[in-house]
Amino acid sequence: MNEILKKKTKKINPPKLIFFSYLAIIILGAFLLSLPASVAGEERLQFVDAVFLSTSATCVTGLVVKNIGVDLSIFGQIVILALIQIGGLGIMTMSTFFLLIIGKKLSMRDQLIIRDSLDKTKRGGVTSLIKSVLLFTFITELLGAAFLYIRFKVSDNPVLPYGSEIKLIYYSVFHAVSAFCNAGFTLFTNNLEAFSSDPAVISIMAALIILGGLGFLVVFNIQKMRFWKTDKTIKGRLSLHSKIVLTSTLILLVFGAVIIGSIEWDNTLKDLSIYQKIQSSIFCATTPRTAGFNIINTNSMKTATLFFIMFLMFVGASPGSTGGGIKTCTLAILVATTYSMIKGNPHVTIYKRTVPHRIVQEAISIVIISTYIILIAATFLLITEQVSEVRTMVANGYLAKILFEVISAFGTVGLSTGITPYLSTIGKFLVIIIMLVGRISPLTIALIVGKTEDYPSIKYPEETVMVG
Repeated sequence: MNEILKKKTKKINPPKLIFFSYLAIIILGAFLLSLPASVAGEERLQFVDAVFLSTSATCVTGLVVKNIGVDLSIFGQIVILALIQIGGLGIMTMSTFFLLIIGKKLSMRDQLIIRDSLDKTKRGGVTSLIKSVLLFTFITELLGAAFLYIRFKVSDNPVLPYGSEIKLIYYSVFHAVSAFCNAGFTLFTNNLEAFSSDPAVISIMAALIILGGLGFLVVFNIQKMRFWKTDKTIKGRLSLHSKIVLTSTLILLVFGAVIIGSIEWDNTLKDLSIYQKIQSSIFCATTPRTAGFNIINTNSMKTATLFFIMFLMFVGASPGSTGGGIKTCTLAILVATTYSMIKGNPHVTIYKRTVPHRIVQEAISIVIISTYIILIAATFLLITEQVSEVRTMVANGYLAKILFEVISAFGTVGLSTGITPYLSTIGKFLVIIIMLVGRISPLTIALIVGKTEDYPSIKYPEETVMVG
């Protein structure tokens, strides 16, 4: 029996299934967006634009080639919203949700696929985990929508759809889901720039972004903690994963806010009050963590700020979250590995825990593969856009803006310096590939294209090589 189970398990290739699941949803979304009912006017979306928007929504990126609130009809916007929700939760999670609704029990195959896409450390209770994920997601989005609606209701901001209660509710739900899923899609023409002086909207959106970017496992770990207890056996403990995520998230938020605020203080933030400058700096440090919303025109930022934002976009959110990037844990392990090497420690330790060598190898591989992907993609875009409208519209900083666009797509962030709609057809397809690769992670791509057979455990003789 065990041999049969092993053979069945061996045939399962979760990375390939995840990849083709995303691909199938993208194709379906592109078909729906290409329908006449999806556009507000009479002119249908071009094929490349429909695929681009579908990929951007499914991969919760937020890069757009059309104005979602103006060019798409309500039907088209709902398609985008559905793709965001499916992409944010993950194809496998949503599939499990529908299986649970109809009462079907999960097979061993289903559980292995779910575990691979959501939580590689979980050894049981997959059904319970999925239920908790969905419950947490929908409750958080509902509360976010409720708070946004309350604020929109009393706001006198001219960009809001006054005169229609249903539209106001719809706007609240759309932006709550988009924020929690770290998608960056908005129905407003200039993203969230109209709310740059509205602390309530900024705070609600930032909270949703952070909750969606922490990862479900961290949230559940915190929920199980009984902080008021003194007995550690009852109180519970934060896992190493949770500690790394919370610490790295806090450091990146504070450090990012200080850097961005100090550079942009007399530039894009100059017309705001001190309180608004601080809040805007925090939001600008939050949104590059794969959310993609902006309350300040990105194209008006200094080159130094854009360069730092590229770093934040490259890192992204945390494992098991709705965001992309190489992930906060990967960065933390890389820093810890460098520190251990400098100190001469053969083991990588974080919070008095030793990180397995396999995890260290994965972290290094993810960073290297991600860097290769970005460099190759940027090189191809520089070639394809030499004679495009992008080359003529960008007088200075052409290389920086192309690189910014690539990292934004790879990190599934969605921030842009405004060149996305002007990319050539080939350039758009390149960005589509980058978004898909960035969403399902470079390591998963490597597993898909790499050989999957088991190699014998052979260790060849060692020989030193000079490095550095």
